[in-house]
Amino acid sequence: MSRRQQLRRLQAAETALAESRQVLQGSAQARLDELRRMPTVWLVTGGFVAGVIVHRGAACLGHSRLASSLLVTALRVSRLAAGTLLSGVSRIDP
Repeated sequence: MSRRQQLRRLQAAETALAESRQVLQGSAQARLDELRRMPTVWLVTGGFVAGVIVHRGAACLGHSRLASSLLVTALRVSRLAAGTLLSGVSRIDP
């Protein structure tokens, strides 16, 4: 493959990546707007209920290695998702 063909493919991939990024940023902004419209009571109550469910679920699983690895993975994914959501919104131009 010649250098020009490689450059064209790279530019096409960069264009596709930029378009995907814009779609994700729009989606992140829409989700944050939806969360901002929700009453605070619902958000706090929902967070509390989710925490209780996760705590009870972890207590029922006991101290197995599988449960520990699943819990650690879930925490990592949730941090990644939250960071992605916030970074996507912070890059949106007004």
